[in-house]
Amino acid sequence: MGSRERILEYLKNKKITKYQFYKETGLSNGFLDKDGAIGSDKCEQICYQYKDLSAEWLITGKGNMFKNQYAETTADALTVQEASVAYPHNDSTLLDRLEKQSEEIGRLRKIIEDLKLQK
Repeated sequence: MGSRERILEYLKNKKITKYQFYKETGLSNGFLDKDGAIGSDKCEQICYQYKDLSAEWLITGKGNMFKNQYAETTADALTVQEASVAYPHNDSTLLDRLEKQSEEIGRLRKIIEDLKLQK
């Protein structure tokens, strides 16, 4: 399943029409019906509009469709200690997961910056 199919799955889950998606993201009509990969700029546009959508899931299909609250990088995000209490996982597993997600975010930001410089 590619990114476009994952977007359609997300829209179905959220009960968002294609028309509404195009209007909210500013992407052209028919974008979801095309073949091929989605550029990082489009992924960024989509994730900016739909804050609960996991970029990792959108791009790779790995993980959950929705962002986990403790993985958010916003000011109201839980600290690692709070997350350990709220999500009773093994601390080392949680820390490993947070570290991997942080690395992935950094990598994606670098890719986005590189693509912006190419314009």
